[in-house]
Amino acid sequence: MHFPILMVWMLLTTGSQPLDECPCFAEGQRPIFKGCDPGTIYGDYLECSTAAFFKDIYANLHYPDEAAKLGLQGTVIISFDVLEDGTMAHFEVKRDDQGHGLGEAALEAVKGLSSKGFCPARGEACAPVVYKMTVPVGFKLK
Repeated sequence: MHFPILMVWMLLTTGSQPLDECPCFAEGQRPIFKGCDPGTIYGDYLECSTAAFFKDIYANLHYPDEAAKLGLQGTVIISFDVLEDGTMAHFEVKRDDQGHGLGEAALEAVKGLSSKGFCPARGEACAPVVYKMTVPVGFKLK
């Protein structure tokens, strides 16, 4: 007879505790872009995070008119830091071979992710650490 009471108690107590939005799966884990369900296992979490990250970049990306008129395509490399609190800082265009506004457009698309932020990278004893990220942003005309 104690089993049903135990089940009711477990449902009541676990439902009232908030899930950790930024779990530490392991020392040395890289930042995780927010947007996945808390409690997901690490490998699935990374897959979901990466997909959401690039989906949001390309949703914010605007092809510069001048580059489109010239038929320019290519990949721009953007770097930035994910700080200990999960915010983004120190944005930089690392490579922009085509010019004509592609670097600036890629930079703005990546900066647009700041509103969601990241779960920080984890170092020793799962302490949050600064992490340098480098991201390719592709431009291709349809």
